[in-house]
Amino acid sequence: MKRRGIFITSILFIFLLLIENMGFSADLKDYKPKSPDEEAIVSLLNKWKETWEGRNLQGFLDLWHDDAKIMLGGGPYPTRIATKEEAKPALPNQMTAFCCGLRFETPTIDESGKEANVEIWIVITEGGHSQYNWLYWLNLVKENNRWSIMSWKYRGQ
Repeated sequence: MKRRGIFITSILFIFLLLIENMGFSADLKDYKPKSPDEEAIVSLLNKWKETWEGRNLQGFLDLWHDDAKIMLGGGPYPTRIATKEEAKPALPNQMTAFCCGLRFETPTIDESGKEANVEIWIVITEGGHSQYNWLYWLNLVKENNRWSIMSWKYRGQ
């Protein structure tokens, strides 16, 4: 009986590894917001994806608060924190470098009044295959009934 339990546990472990490595994960489009604020935050994330993939610099910058602190660089490039105005010339290069396609996975949203923290994996894809995984931590603020990004940090894997 003990051998059977070890066998079943081993099979489950292998199955979970296969699912993880094949890229099966919950997608942002399947996320069910728990409140109107979460719905607005998910909409902001979808606009981020749309503007980034469309290389719509102004549309992307419009998602950011005027006093935002934007992390730039990463991977082989040194990171730095920039204002919106300082980031504007650098963002088109990043949009081109990471252009192929983005898959936003299910976020963790911690929303409290006029502030929210979002943790989300973003998978950069090419030809339908995962190329890079980036974990983003976003700080959002709500002003005038509108959510905007105040800052983000990320780490690639």
